[in-house]
Amino acid sequence: MNSFIFNFIIIIIGLIVGSFINVLVYRLPKKLPIIFSRSICPKCKSIIPLHRNIPIITYIIQNGKCHKCNESISFNYPLIEFITGFTFFIGINNYFIQEYILFLWISSILITISIIDLKTLTIPLSLLLFMLIGYMIFLFLNPDSFTIMLWGFIFGLGYLGITFIITSIIYKKQTLGYGDLLLISLIGLWLGPIDVIICIFLSALAGIIIWITRYFNGLEKTKLPFGAYLSLNAILLKILNLNIMSYMKDL
Repeated sequence: MNSFIFNFIIIIIGLIVGSFINVLVYRLPKKLPIIFSRSICPKCKSIIPLHRNIPIITYIIQNGKCHKCNESISFNYPLIEFITGFTFFIGINNYFIQEYILFLWISSILITISIIDLKTLTIPLSLLLFMLIGYMIFLFLNPDSFTIMLWGFIFGLGYLGITFIITSIIYKKQTLGYGDLLLISLIGLWLGPIDVIICIFLSALAGIIIWITRYFNGLEKTKLPFGAYLSLNAILLKILNLNIMSYMKDL
């Protein structure tokens, strides 16, 4: 198959998945049906026809407004579709087919988790379970990856878990959600022991910068969506594919 056509197909699949992520982001926190339910306008609740549900294109054609009530549609919808399509495209040259399928699966779930956490400060357990299912299938097909994934799990949970215990003792309150601990454990399976530590560091750095920014705007008591930072940094590290372990072996 021509590489241009193949890349185009990958981008289209990513845009479609991004559209489905928009559905999950809206419905999961509200505990609404996911599969057997048509897309609706969140403003007027009218059903969106299939021909008006084309990722990004519909938003552009309709000038960012609902075809029924003419109310503005959030720019987040096409943005999420674009980010997902771009993620699918940018990661394609980094991995062999089974790793790439896992990349698509996990990155899609992490994008969903990050947006839900940003909006609600919660991480749906169902999404974490689907991450675990993806790992189990991958390990069944690639048993040689078990050791490195296990160490990633241990390092991720151990490092963030110890930080959680120490900070909770110091501040005499829970400083991290249990969802964050479960999330970093599963991210560790994906990233391995070195990258998961880098992921935690980058996420903590992002949290500090955002906290300082909010502090000077009088919002210091606002909780931070740490799960979103972990998710987005994990995807970034996978896209960069630094393979730090191999660099360390060469030293």
